Amino acid sequence: MMNKSDIYALKQIKGIGDKSILNVISSKLGLKPHEVISIGDEEKDIIASNNAGAKSVLVKWGNSGNNNYAANYHCKSVDELKRILFEN
Repeated sequence: MMNKSDIYALKQIKGIGDKSILNVISSKLGLKPHEVISIGDEEKDIIASNNAGAKSVLVKWGNSGNNNYAANYHCKSVDELKRILFEN
């Protein structure tokens, strides 16, 4: 299992938005990237998720504003996010 310090260390080494971060995290959790749902509020989050082959969710209450990045799912509320997570 990964903790916050593991994730922080990965971000420092590779840079946020790099697909290898998602690959390392999914591997450490015993999952394949296509079995992961990645949630982000910036374009670099969505790009990294898509490049790794994970499902991407763009939340519209953070830095994304009105942008429509190429995420698999877009949500404007926590209720929408819950629905997406429980359907997948």
